[in-house]
Amino acid sequence: PRVLPCQHTFCARCLEQWRTEQNQFTCPTCRHKVHNKTPALKDHLVKLHNTQPEYCPEHTDQRLTFYCQPCAKLVCRDCTIAEHRPGKKHNPQEVRKVAQEYKNKLQTLVGKTKDVAEALKKTSN
Repeated sequence: PRVLPCQHTFCARCLEQWRTEQNQFTCPTCRHKVHNKTPALKDHLVKLHNTQPEYCPEHTDQRLTFYCQPCAKLVCRDCTIAEHRPGKKHNPQEVRKVAQEYKNKLQTLVGKTKDVAEALKKTSN
């Protein structure tokens, strides 16, 4: 996943496709202008927020509502009982909880980055 300066996230492939279709690169969600030197575009991309629920390829009637952090994989309820049972190798948690935790961490990092940028501006003057 890649995070843009506006905090929207997308998969790399989706961003690359979007970027090649646009004269001036903007966030697909909010249309915030993104500069080519944005770090997110160099090594990271962001996942598009899909409005359609995603279903498990193994259990096709089950939505992907859990995230197994050690595997870095979305899984369904049935997967948490079978292949991703909580224990030493797996730790499935609700997607909403994990997403909020990552969002909070990203916002903290952005805040720290802004503070450092401010400090650097003051020292360069």
